[in-house]
Amino acid sequence: VHQAIGLLLDGHTVPMDAKIVNPSTGTPEELTLDEYGCLLTFQGWWAEAKPVRLAHEFVLWGDDYAGTGDFLCRIDGQLWLIDFKTSQSVWPEHEIQVSAYKHALLRSPVPTMEPVDWSAPLHLGILQLGYKRNKKGWKLTEVEDQYSLFEAATAIWARETKGIEPFKRDYPLMIQLAPGP
Repeated sequence: VHQAIGLLLDGHTVPMDAKIVNPSTGTPEELTLDEYGCLLTFQGWWAEAKPVRLAHEFVLWGDDYAGTGDFLCRIDGQLWLIDFKTSQSVWPEHEIQVSAYKHALLRSPVPTMEPVDWSAPLHLGILQLGYKRNKKGWKLTEVEDQYSLFEAATAIWARETKGIEPFKRDYPLMIQLAPGP
């Protein structure tokens, strides 16, 4: 869904039988009906909200973390950082994720399609696509900055993994069978 939205944002048409590369497998796959439905609800949100696109699918670097921001835009003149979700609920981890992205973005702003006043308030939003609890099929929820919870989770993780080294294994770059007898 994220990749198909990226195509739409880049001005492409996405047909129902589009094959999009699955990031988990690296192979092109046709969109499911649910995924295509999410694109339709994105189109509906776009028509109603009339966002001014500033950036999409951009890498953010924070202190010891990184992530990919989904969408930076203006809606009614207000600056928004929006994360796309296909879930029916906004979970605490969604709020924490977009909050971490906000702090990384403000620390190191990304190139945008037009100038941005980074001192202006930055609204955080979760855009649920394929939402089944209203007729629109989408829901934009503004969330509060939960960066302090991100910092707490990071501190807990650092404490629990202190002194633990990840398992490492060396692999040859190529494999070849020896000739047979």
